[in-house]
Amino acid sequence: MGIRKENKLGTLILSDELIAGIVSSAFTIDKINGFVWASTRHGRLIDRRDVPDAQELAPSIDVKEREDGRLELEFSVIINFGTSIKRVTKILADAVRERIRDRLGLDAGAVIIDIAGVRSKQIAKRNTRIVYEYGNEPG
Repeated sequence: MGIRKENKLGTLILSDELIAGIVSSAFTIDKINGFVWASTRHGRLIDRRDVPDAQELAPSIDVKEREDGRLELEFSVIINFGTSIKRVTKILADAVRERIRDRLGLDAGAVIIDIAGVRSKQIAKRNTRIVYEYGNEPG
């Protein structure tokens, strides 16, 4: 489906796969790599690799355009047992916002990360929602 953006040059359509690729690239940050993985809403790992494939991730990301023109992104993750949820989700959300701004020239007004599970030897289901609201300030 994607997001439609109008500008003076015409209509741009930002595909789900494009946005998923940007979100996927945020999982490569050294501070969180190996501690958090993309998942479906039901807690199934999307990809066993540390960086999920954008085509597999795309159906699990919800992207909406707010009335103020900024984006709202929501996706699910599985976090390694013993990892600080607050620390890794903040790093991930900030990275997603920064990459959306750098690659698309758009601002993410909110990044919502659903903790679908905690991984130790097996994955224990969780249902925790972390919301990061961003103002209009740069960065």
